[in-house]
Amino acid sequence: MFSHMEGTLIVAGLIAAGVIVAAFAAEGRGQRVIRILLGVEERRPVREHLFDELDRPEASLDVVDKLGRPQTRELHVSAR
Repeated sequence: MFSHMEGTLIVAGLIAAGVIVAAFAAEGRGQRVIRILLGVEERRPVREHLFDELDRPEASLDVVDKLGRPQTRELHVSAR
């Protein structure tokens, strides 16, 4: 029964694999892997900067306050 659909399923599988590869290449890490494979970018060791300190903003609870306020704007309507 599925022998009639075999060709269609193979083509659909190849298209799906192509879409997955294209989506991976469009993502940031995928772009880096593609550049490394093509020789455009050199490979950097990850362990070198693994435990570096990061600059982070000071912790505050203002985010909760900002999210709790409704965001409204005034609309100016001309009376014609």
